[in-house]
Amino acid sequence: MFESNNIAEYFEERYAGQGAKLMPSDPVLRAAVREVISKFDVGYLYDHLRQQNLAEREKTINRTIEELEWFAKIYSKQHATGNQR
Repeated sequence: MFESNNIAEYFEERYAGQGAKLMPSDPVLRAAVREVISKFDVGYLYDHLRQQNLAEREKTINRTIEELEWFAKIYSKQHATGNQR
């Protein structure tokens, strides 16, 4: 297996009920996590790495920061409500 999302899901299923979960139990939050992972696997970071124009590279970096901030809010909300499993 090569994709980080596939590896995480394998461990989540293989070791279900053992230790901390990698994915939220809430299906909406789980979908949000998958969306962010997919963007970073093939999206913004790849765009950043191949971008030669500095202005466009800066836009890509800003979009990446926005996504990380959004994800941090979702993650914080999950832990604040105790929805960790």
